[in-house]
Amino acid sequence: MSKKPTASQGNGELMELALKDLARSGLDKKDFKTLKLQVLDRHETDAFVGEPRASYKIPYFDVNGKEISYSRVRFLETGKSKPFSKGTREGSFRYSQPFNSSPHIYFPPYLDWKKIAKNPEFPVLITEGEKKAALACKMGLACFALGGVYGYKASKRLQDLIPE
Repeated sequence: MSKKPTASQGNGELMELALKDLARSGLDKKDFKTLKLQVLDRHETDAFVGEPRASYKIPYFDVNGKEISYSRVRFLETGKSKPFSKGTREGSFRYSQPFNSSPHIYFPPYLDWKKIAKNPEFPVLITEGEKKAALACKMGLACFALGGVYGYKASKRLQDLIPE
């Protein structure tokens, strides 16, 4: 029985699934690198978020464009270790983050967010989901994201709103 390669060894099959997922959102391999995404196999994802499913890690950035310690994952498989297909409801949650971590705002690294933050006249869009924000920024629109519908608050940490 041969051992499956880990994502860090360049698992081509997982990379292909990640790129297909990005393509559905209008993103490509160049964006994979720009966004500093990282493919994780089942063991790596399990160690990170406690769910043994292949995924890719989405690192977050501050307004200065520096990567922060917070990341989320986008699962590439349902809970039954099958790739997601259109309309699937099995293992329906597709994103996760480390247990008990506070949410953060996702600033895609395509724009100068520090300059944007200093200009109250600059129009900024807010969306739900990192990939939507990344595509908008790639197209020249200033857009940051909340990672999920309830990604704006951290009530478990007694915060009404996230710090950013």
